Amino acid sequence: MTGKAHLILAAIIVMLCAAPAFAIKEIGIGISGGITYDPNNIEEEIASYNNAIESYRAANSGTEVTSLNVPYVGILGVNARFRIEFFMIRLGFNYLEAFLYPTMGSVKPQGGDRNTIRFNTRQISLPLSFGFLLEATRRCIFYFGGGFSVLFVNLEIKQSDPDPALGLPTSSRREVFDTHVLGYHLFIGAEFPLIIKRLSVSAEWVFQQGVSEPVRSGKSSLKRTIDVTGNHLVFGINYYFTIGN
Repeated sequence: MTGKAHLILAAIIVMLCAAPAFAIKEIGIGISGGITYDPNNIEEEIASYNNAIESYRAANSGTEVTSLNVPYVGILGVNARFRIEFFMIRLGFNYLEAFLYPTMGSVKPQGGDRNTIRFNTRQISLPLSFGFLLEATRRCIFYFGGGFSVLFVNLEIKQSDPDPALGLPTSSRREVFDTHVLGYHLFIGAEFPLIIKRLSVSAEWVFQQGVSEPVRSGKSSLKRTIDVTGNHLVFGINYYFTIGN
C-alpha cells in the first residue's frame, strides 16, 4: 500500500471513531455523469498497434490503414451520501464505457481483406468515500476526501480478419481480460443549490489509482496487468432530506 493510501486509511479510522458521537443530519441521493481519458491505461498498447500497421503500410505499397484512437470514456453513476455534522460518508456505483468514441482502427493490404481492430474497455466501480464538508452558505458546500474502491474491469481486443503477416502485437481474433482491482481515490468538489427546494448540482474532480495482478486472457494464454489509475471529471444532481430537525 502506498504512502498516500496509508494517510487515507488513517483519516478514515479517525472519522469512523468520531462518527458515533454524532447523529446523521442529512441523507442525499445523487445521479452523476462525467468523462475520463483512457481509464484502463491502454494508450501504450494502442500505440503499439498503430506503429505496427504504419510499419506494414511503409513496407507494402497500396495498403490502407486507419489509426486507432485513444478513448474518451463516459461515466454514469449513482450515490448515497450521509452527512454527520461536517463529516460525510458516501457509497457509490459508477459505470464507465466509451459510449460515443470507441477505439477502432483498421489495416487493409492491397488485394486483401480489411482487418478491423477494436478495443472495448469498461469499468464498474463501487467506491466507499469519506470526507469533510465546508459550508460557505446554505447548500453552497465545498468538500474533499478520499476512500477505497472495488473495480470490476473488462478489456476486449477484437480483430475481424487477423493475419500474422501484418505484424500486429497479437494475431488472435479475440482477447478478453476480466478482473477486479482494489484501489483508492481522492476527490475535491463543490455543490450549489437549485431554485427547487432540496435539489443541488455538483462538480467534482476524482483521482483514482489501482493496478491488478497479472490476469490471463479468457481466449488464450496471454497475460497482462490492468492499471485503472486516472482522473475523472464528474457532474451531478442531488436530492437531500434531513433527519430530525
